[in-house]
Amino acid sequence: MDTRISRKGLTSYLSFVSFIIMLVTGIVLYFEPQGRVAYWTEWRFLGLTKTGWDQVHITSSLLFSIAAVYHLVLNWRVFVSYLREKAGQALRLRAELLISLAAGLVLIAGTIYSVPPFGQIVQFSQYLKDGWVKSPAQEPPYGHAELSRLRVLAKRTGIDPDAALVALRERGIEVAGADEVFEDIARKNGRSPMELFGLISYLAPKEEAPKKWTPEMVEERFEGTGIGNKELRWIMQDLGVDKSVWVTRLAGVGINAMSDESIKKTAERNNMRPIEVLKTALIEGYRPVRE
Repeated sequence: MDTRISRKGLTSYLSFVSFIIMLVTGIVLYFEPQGRVAYWTEWRFLGLTKTGWDQVHITSSLLFSIAAVYHLVLNWRVFVSYLREKAGQALRLRAELLISLAAGLVLIAGTIYSVPPFGQIVQFSQYLKDGWVKSPAQEPPYGHAELSRLRVLAKRTGIDPDAALVALRERGIEVAGADEVFEDIARKNGRSPMELFGLISYLAPKEEAPKKWTPEMVEERFEGTGIGNKELRWIMQDLGVDKSVWVTRLAGVGINAMSDESIKKTAERNNMRPIEVLKTALIEGYRPVRE
């Protein structure tokens, strides 16, 4: 029995296996939740977190590239000979070649400029990603809040750091101190950052929304807080604004807000900044500034 390893056979199998892994990870990346949600909720699929799936996709892509290049090197003479033999045939297939190149260019341009059906493919991916958010609690208070130290996260959410530390310890959470990274505390205690924050969120002051908003008040309250990443319905619910009211206000200026999309996505579809969408929803008769 010949036990020698065939280099050509090995590279072929490596290419095939890495392609299958890339295919699976690519599908998962298409529907996995947005990073801010995945990291906050410690999202997992088949035991792997978002970071795990991303890393496997990167390494399998690298393996596929290395195997493909090595396969080409091993078969270089055959490849060159094949090109020469097929050169004449290629000229006869000029139309097919041009169509293939044009198809590639259309795919790239269509995706960049959201031309149908490429735009719809990307939008459907966003729809699947946003679909993981079922409640306001699954959204972090601000982008990558899990990477903040407990002291910083508490202050940014209006919670007294010392009170947060006491509340966590009273609930059996092992925490070294207020300067420990929030994500590290969660993992050490076998919880997601979202679950951990749920143990101290009651300490946040219940700020009442004003009965009448002004553009200046909206900017002072929400500008720079990452509000664009959140769904408008949750913001309006927290502020006590009835859905029929804000939907009517938006429709009055030609803004069709989808209930399950982020404020940022609504803004992009209507050529305006997220804060302008929020102003329109909160202020009666406000005319948004379009870019």
